[in-house]
Amino acid sequence: LLLILAALARPVTGRFAREGTSTVLVLDRRVGMQAETRGQSAFERARALALGLARRSDDLRPTALLLAGGSPEIVSPFSGDPAALTALIAPLQPSDAGGELDLTLARQIAAARGEQSRVVVLTADAGLKPEGRVEVVQVGGSADNVAILAFAARPLPSSPETYSGLLRVRNFSRARRRGDVEIALDDRTIDVRSYDLAPDETFSAVFPLLPEIAPGGRGWLTARLSAPDALAADNVAYAALPVRERPRVLLVTAGDWFLENLLRADTSLRFELLGPDLFRPEMASAFDAVILDDVALPGFDPATAGGNWLLTGRAASAESSATQPLVRETEPKSPLLRQVDLSQVTFLRASAPQLPTGEDWRLARPVMGLDAPLIATAEQRSTGRRLAYFGFATGDSDLPLRVAYPLLVSNTLQWLTGERTEDPRACRAGETMTLADGETVATQPGAGESAQTGGPFVPWRNGLYRTRRADQSGWIAVNTFAPASSDLRALPEPSERAAAPTWSAVIRWPLWYPLALAAFLLLLAEWLLYQRRYTE
Repeated sequence: LLLILAALARPVTGRFAREGTSTVLVLDRRVGMQAETRGQSAFERARALALGLARRSDDLRPTALLLAGGSPEIVSPFSGDPAALTALIAPLQPSDAGGELDLTLARQIAAARGEQSRVVVLTADAGLKPEGRVEVVQVGGSADNVAILAFAARPLPSSPETYSGLLRVRNFSRARRRGDVEIALDDRTIDVRSYDLAPDETFSAVFPLLPEIAPGGRGWLTARLSAPDALAADNVAYAALPVRERPRVLLVTAGDWFLENLLRADTSLRFELLGPDLFRPEMASAFDAVILDDVALPGFDPATAGGNWLLTGRAASAESSATQPLVRETEPKSPLLRQVDLSQVTFLRASAPQLPTGEDWRLARPVMGLDAPLIATAEQRSTGRRLAYFGFATGDSDLPLRVAYPLLVSNTLQWLTGERTEDPRACRAGETMTLADGETVATQPGAGESAQTGGPFVPWRNGLYRTRRADQSGWIAVNTFAPASSDLRALPEPSERAAAPTWSAVIRWPLWYPLALAAFLLLLAEWLLYQRRYTE
């Protein structure tokens, strides 16, 4: 009974009874803590040690718990309740973030508790050394690793449908490593790149991509190393390609074999055909672009009709045409003339387009003849509406017989339907990114249900995060790309405190542990003696 009462009293020695004997426990959650050596990750070792330290906490020896790496996070303020601390520690997981380990917050919290407080850091960072009140417990282990350090895809300015891919792989091993990098679009392999790297050697590749995103596809581009190693987080990288709905295009023509078949063969748009007698200008609201092919509509003004228009021949102008006009000047930076060469094209006749007037319209003349533009564009600043004018009809030139024809039509339709050539969004795990007003992002990779709207957002896991803003949606690619965290060769072996329990660890037990154990053994001995009838 005395032993039980003594254990319930939870006595402590004078060394722990002094004021300020508190512990700030810091768990390193950076991506290097996921590295596995001897069948266990560094974070699993750190979590086991943290649970052991939490069980020895009491009111005289409170413990505060922090996660470090990226932005520090206070998991628990100072607490002497072992059950509450262990409940908070058990579900903790490492992140995919790299970067430096900032202990400023931990030092400030410890300093506020008095001189006897300490900071215990559980980490796999070989460069972190003990200093002052900071104690460092190494939980990592040396290992070989191969990592993807860069992966991205950007649209080419000259052809937004063509992407340039970048891939960089480095060997953080003591020996040569060989393998493949599989590049997939929406889980469908589209390319394989092989590497053969000596220690500390880097493989870099820039290659073209012609992605064909299937209907309903997400545009997820992934690169994956075929050979497993100690750290799995840097074996996969992500990039996001913009997914556009196929624009609806209406062709109004009395008969144009070249243009009809060109639009019918273009899988990037949805094409419909209509005769001039059946067309009404109000139909334009149902389409992303309308082509009036050499069709003159009485009283029709595209500047006030609404919608986006491509007007050719008589639809562009009702004025008399010039015979055999020559191309005098072109604007190579125009989006309509990407990879288009009109120098050898012969025009039979053309007329000057009737362009809208007013300060609200921004006009451009990418192709000029001797006296008037052969191709012109107009964009309304207030509404974003776009108009394109071809002063010639398809049959009045040999343009359909040249490679420039499909390029010119495709470029024009892309511009009319609002092409997007901005780079896909990307950031590193653990970095803070600011969301635009009204923008919503999923808090977990994939199409998770939980989301955050506006303000700063910190993604801790690699993957693709869905974003939504107004009527638009897209993806943000998050990757580690941290060479310092991927190099595991310099890590020391786990310290004694990170290994299996030893007698030194038992000696550091709180006093109530042996008292409770002695009470249990005494009761067990009395029960055994009673069963043997030695007490009679």
